[in-house]
Amino acid sequence: MGDREINNDSEYGISNQLEAVDYLVVTHHGLLGIEPDGKHPPFNALPHCENHVRELNPSLQQLTCAGDLPHSIFNSHQKRMQRLTALLPQQTVTKPKDQRLYWKALALHSRAALIHADHIVSAQQFSAVKPENVALFANTKFKETGKAKKEKLQDQPLEWHLHQVGDRASRIAVQMMTDLNLSGLSEQTVDYICQPTTNPRFQWQNIAANALQKQIQKTPEIPALILNIAGTGSGKTRMNLRAACTLRPDDPRISIALNLRSLTLQTGHALQSSMNLSNEEIAIVIGDTVTQDLFNAAKLTAYIDEDENQPEPIFDAFGDECGLPDWLNPLFTIEQKGKKVLDQKGMTVLASPLLVSTVDYLIAAGEPHRQGHHVKALLRIMSSDLILDEVDGYEPKALIAVLRLVQLAAMYGRNVICSSATLSLTVAKTIHRAFESGMQMRAALYEKQQKSIIAVIDNELKPQIWLDHSDQSSDFNHKYQQHLDTLQIHLMEKPTYRLAQLIPFTDTSVLSWKQAVLAAAQTLHRDHAWRFNQTEKRISLGLIRVANIKHAIGLAQFLSEHGFVAQRFEMQSAPN
Repeated sequence: MGDREINNDSEYGISNQLEAVDYLVVTHHGLLGIEPDGKHPPFNALPHCENHVRELNPSLQQLTCAGDLPHSIFNSHQKRMQRLTALLPQQTVTKPKDQRLYWKALALHSRAALIHADHIVSAQQFSAVKPENVALFANTKFKETGKAKKEKLQDQPLEWHLHQVGDRASRIAVQMMTDLNLSGLSEQTVDYICQPTTNPRFQWQNIAANALQKQIQKTPEIPALILNIAGTGSGKTRMNLRAACTLRPDDPRISIALNLRSLTLQTGHALQSSMNLSNEEIAIVIGDTVTQDLFNAAKLTAYIDEDENQPEPIFDAFGDECGLPDWLNPLFTIEQKGKKVLDQKGMTVLASPLLVSTVDYLIAAGEPHRQGHHVKALLRIMSSDLILDEVDGYEPKALIAVLRLVQLAAMYGRNVICSSATLSLTVAKTIHRAFESGMQMRAALYEKQQKSIIAVIDNELKPQIWLDHSDQSSDFNHKYQQHLDTLQIHLMEKPTYRLAQLIPFTDTSVLSWKQAVLAAAQTLHRDHAWRFNQTEKRISLGLIRVANIKHAIGLAQFLSEHGFVAQRFEMQSAPN
């Protein structure tokens, strides 16, 4: 594939069906190089042997072809490509950018179908013994070689494997778009979520919901990007869910992604109790650190699935068992105690109408190299609307991964709701660009212009809502900055409850940082402490947020040594 990159703004994206097939083959077989950490392909990765040889600089014998594929494979490939060419949209020929967008979208969708098909086919045993008169094999299986003895022997002939995977992948690619009919929240639950609030403090939610309702009545079934920048404690979490149900009132399916384990459990529990959700309507997913550490240690030396891929990561999931269409069952079939059983936790994560999840589970939707986990996460993204809470809390590299979710959600016509009380123009326009990119890919796939609803809502100003068009430049940056400017002027007229301060310190040593925090705490204590129970003792309460646990413990000890009662604990805002 040379130097081609999958990039909307590049001249060198995938531009035809042959390059799309190249992309599928190269990525599916891990032929690209990896980053120095040994985990992920870099953005500028080129084909490399390091994933397939025990030692770098392999000998010529290692690079020699094991044999030739039969002509039937090539004949089948040529016939399929001819049929594909006849089905291609004609207008992309005259619009190179649309052509690249078309092939990018189709390749990403086809990649997931290929992984799913390969997973199913590779799990099948071709024969009880090693097939005879076969030169090329696709994989190996443990087979009986003697009395109570098993040995790993070649199993599926490569020709058979390629035909089977290709045929099944083509069916799955269609089923992913036509036969993914999963249940949503009940009508009773949606009515409960969308009922107007009577609390004056949360009146802004009624105004925002009414504005969104009027817009979807004018332009129904149009994907929406909602930026919720309401202040802390104003009920953003509840409004996010209400906005999702307002935008899609019939059988809504929603995925809420958060970046903390504790906040995920807390949010899931709060939503279930406050929104009157049944056990069948919600699933909660968190990354389990203990089992994940064991998994990380095991995967360094083990390849455990039938196609010799590394094992999928382990996640804890909570929720009642839910059913899926039969064609998805093989994707969730696992082996336990020598028997094939269905992974009910995994099925629940996909099937539940409302998913509250740590973002690391859903991130895999934009990472094809995650194999089976990628397919499961992508199926969740394409079948539900997406809520990203505290979206500006990610570091740049993590934010890039989150933006891929935004792009994919838009490509599949889903609504995206992002919330943060401190959403800067820089982050907001990056989110909008990812959503816009997904809408442009959707337009290329469907061969027609796509509209999208863009809305900025908060607890102070009137909602700002407008339509974007995939074939026109957006005025988002100007409108969002204008909204922020108006909001700033509005807030200046209100009393100041939390006055920010910048704490100077002379050097960047850990000791200087601790001393600066101590001085600030002493000043705040002097200004805000109150007399305790008519005694001479004065007390105050404060929260110091430290990102690193090691330094949080050190700081707590330092403050204790200087007269403060310091305790390390984790504290997050509860949803309203």
